[in-house]
Amino acid sequence: MSRSVYKGPYIDNILYNQLLSNNKTLYTFSRSTVVNELCVGKTIFVHNGMSFYKIVITNLMIGKKLGEFILSKKKVIFKKKKNKK
Repeated sequence: MSRSVYKGPYIDNILYNQLLSNNKTLYTFSRSTVVNELCVGKTIFVHNGMSFYKIVITNLMIGKKLGEFILSKKKVIFKKKKNKK
């Protein structure tokens, strides 16, 4: 379900205050924050549940959520079975 139009895009309050303070690098746990014009050109480290991953925000990312750019699950690799002799 999408967010109501009259509310506008969701931006975490702590992240918004950091964006206004003109820091180049920011750390956040909020994967649901929508990228807006204030974020362009900044480096944001987003937490995926285990560690922080670096994202450099560009114009093409506006309107998408921060969590879309980072995988939160490991890729499953199955071991090969050895033939019994």
